[in-house]
Amino acid sequence: VPGFNYTVAALQQRVFRRSNLAFIMVNKSGITDSTGELGVGAINPNRTLGADFNLASANGRWAGKIFYHHNFSDTTSAQAFSQGTQISYIAQNLRVNWDQQWVGEDFDAVVGFVRRRNFFSIRPGIDWNFFPKSGSINRHGPRVNFRSVWTPEDGQTDYRLQFSYRLSFLNNSNLNFNVVRDYTYLFSDFDPSGTGGLPLLEGTDYAYNSIRLSYRSDRRRKLNGRIEDIGGEYFNGSRWGIESNLNLRLQPYFNMALTANYNNIQLPAPYSTANLFLIGPRIDLTFSRKIFLTTFLQYNNQTENVNLNTRFQWRFAPVSDLFIVYTDNYMSSDFRVKNRALTLKLTYWLSV
Repeated sequence: VPGFNYTVAALQQRVFRRSNLAFIMVNKSGITDSTGELGVGAINPNRTLGADFNLASANGRWAGKIFYHHNFSDTTSAQAFSQGTQISYIAQNLRVNWDQQWVGEDFDAVVGFVRRRNFFSIRPGIDWNFFPKSGSINRHGPRVNFRSVWTPEDGQTDYRLQFSYRLSFLNNSNLNFNVVRDYTYLFSDFDPSGTGGLPLLEGTDYAYNSIRLSYRSDRRRKLNGRIEDIGGEYFNGSRWGIESNLNLRLQPYFNMALTANYNNIQLPAPYSTANLFLIGPRIDLTFSRKIFLTTFLQYNNQTENVNLNTRFQWRFAPVSDLFIVYTDNYMSSDFRVKNRALTLKLTYWLSV
């Protein structure tokens, strides 16, 4: 295995009252080749240099960030960059956001993670809040969000336009109503049902509308939860679904969370339709300040899988733990074992 040197250096200088200017250098360079022999100079160096300006106004109304990073390697090009702008204005009744990203085709920061390259995106948004002087509503108001993505070769490939109206209650619960329009361009064949049926073809595009209604109860209560109902168009068909989460907290010994999702996807012939279920309870038990047990069970009919994961933790000393983790995956049809694992992990803090 080749050997590498890694270096990260950062410099930050405060400007104005609460803002700062920052510079960063991230370096990865090989010191041995695949045979283990030392090389002459750096082998396959990869360096990223970046500058960031972080804005925070004195009155707290303006906040944001502007950055530019460039990647240097043996094959450096003018497209090896990443740039972005995030800025928001916050007042009592108004919040305005702007988010923009631009990543070149050859940006390859190997020390880190780049989700996607060769695209340009914008994400503006605006919120307006009303504060009633009486009644059970703390605040309410509309929100508009938009996100769009382009690539140099294909033009616009995705967008989402969302109109929302939110109500926040004095008891810390909230109710949201959303109207959403999505646009998707397919870079490869895709089966929206997830069943392995006839796919929609690469190079086709779809615009579809949906409505979402969600409610979140007071998280401070021992029993709380969230539920969201989704319905409308979906690619060239329709979709109706419900997503729910229920939490029970009996401090300090017991926590339980139950997640359950259902989606009904209807596509015109000859494409497939599907009824998709996902349910997953999770239980956390605290026996003492040092002994903990977490168990997670999940059933997914799309992959015909039942997963069991159990983790035992013993904190035998400060920042020192023994973990025993058992994982099992079964076929949901006949409970045939797919894979099974038992893992032991020990960490110990050396105070020297």
